[in-house]
Order: sequence, then structure tokens, then C-alpha cells
Amino acid sequence: MRWTSALCFAFLLAGNATAQRLVAVDSIMTVRGIVEFRTDGSGSGAWVVFLPTPVLVRNLKTNIVALAGGERLAARFIDRYVEVRGRVAVEQDASGRTVAIANEPRIAEVRPDGLVQEDVDLSLSEHATVELAVVPRVAARHDSTGAPSGVTPTVLFSIVSHSQTELRWFFPTTEVVCVGVQPVDADQGYEIIWKVTGKDQQVILRMGAVLRQIVAIPDSVARAPGRYVVRASLCGADRLHAEATFDILY
Repeated sequence: MRWTSALCFAFLLAGNATAQRLVAVDSIMTVRGIVEFRTDGSGSGAWVVFLPTPVLVRNLKTNIVALAGGERLAARFIDRYVEVRGRVAVEQDASGRTVAIANEPRIAEVRPDGLVQEDVDLSLSEHATVELAVVPRVAARHDSTGAPSGVTPTVLFSIVSHSQTELRWFFPTTEVVCVGVQPVDADQGYEIIWKVTGKDQQVILRMGAVLRQIVAIPDSVARAPGRYVVRASLCGADRLHAEATFDILY
């Protein structure tokens, strides 16, 4: 299950709060994020990683790095948090747009920082693990000049089935995943909850199968500086939930 406009990508650099200039050795860069297939509306598309924290590649400030020469490999990691290593260049695509491209990238799945895991026993034969993380864990809404930084904390939610039998959930609508965000100091704001729409009204997980949901947290939800708690679950199946925190700086 996917939320295509909210996939995240964080560079392996100390401090993810604002855009940073990349220092590359022989133009080889190592980055972390989530793989996404993006279409342009004309039927064509490209494999990319989306950056919740904008970065500077040469003179280009960008939220997107395209994956070139590794398309078949990228398809294996769609919606997954990965480490990518490749030679990054700034080029123009077919439409004339200037883009950052990682050529012949190497991709490996990794654990996001601060990942929370909750093991749930639904019955004697039904078992699952709920995983939740927010990337980046610390985000600044403004850069050193006071201008918007473009940083968007992103929720990574998944359910992994360990059951010998199929896990099945049926919903009254296609709203499948519920996400709530609230300041740790509850007196400073109310919890904001929204529901993410899936492809249909049922979820079926066989042993080893994973349900994934990626949700961006907009400025309007976590505007004020401070610590926030995120709670994610299957709508109507509250036992399958987890909580994680993230911090917003000025």
C-alpha cells in the first residue's frame, strides 16, 4: 500500500534539520531514503528517492534524486527505507528540467533511526509485528535566514505478518490506516487524526507479507516547535498500532 506523494529520503549526514551542502569524494555519495516510482502524467515515469530534507548538489537545491542504471534493482525496494550509494551528477532530463541523478546506484534496505517495533498476538495462531518511525526525527521548519526549510517529517508505518494462517481485515470504506499527531504537552494542541485511503476495503497478509504506508506530516499539523507523538494503526483494528516521537525546531 502506498501514498505516492509522501515518500521520504534522508542523507547520511549529521543533522537533518536544514538543507546541507554535500561533500562528495569522486562524486560518490551515500544516502538513505525511500524508493518511489513517479509518473509525469503522460504514461512515462522514473525511479527516484524523495528528500524530506532538501539538499544542495552542486548549485542545485533539490528534494529528488533520480535513480539511473538501477531501475530493475529499484523495483525490488519500492516503498522501502534503503541506503543508496552511487555517482551523483546534475543533468537535464528529456523535458529540459535540471535534476540530480544517481548513476548505477547500489541499494540495500536499512532500519530507520528510532524505529519502534511492537509484537502483537491476535490469537494463538495469529501474530504480527507493527513498525513505526518518523524521518527525520528532528526537523527545522526554517533555515538560518528564517525562510521555510522545506523539511517534511514523514511517517513510515508497516505491519509484518508472522502467522501460519492468513490475516484478514475488512473495512466499511477504503480508509485503512489511521494516523494521529499530537504535541507531547497536550495542553498546547489537540490531536489531529486523518485516515489514509487504500486500494480496496480489505487487507490480506500471508506469512512474511508486509503492509506499508508512507504519510507526510504537513506544516499545518506540526507547526509549533516542540516534541510530538505519532500514533499509527489499522483503522478499526486498534491492537495493531505503534507510537513514536519526533521534534520540530524553529
